[in-house]
Amino acid sequence: MQRHEMIEAMRGLGLKGMAGAFDEAVATGVQRKRTAMEILSDLLRAEGTHRHAASIRYRISVAKA
Repeated sequence: MQRHEMIEAMRGLGLKGMAGAFDEAVATGVQRKRTAMEILSDLLRAEGTHRHAASIRYRISVAKA
């Protein structure tokens, strides 16, 4: 699977945080000779951070209304 296909698949599954962090996580992982599990952990962490930020943005917008 090509890079753009992977990013598209992530977006299709609603994994916007992973899709956004993909290039940086892979490039950093390769430079630092990290394992696939470590790179996947970074991507999962990015997804969790993205969802947490989205939740906060949503709650702020609801509170303003």
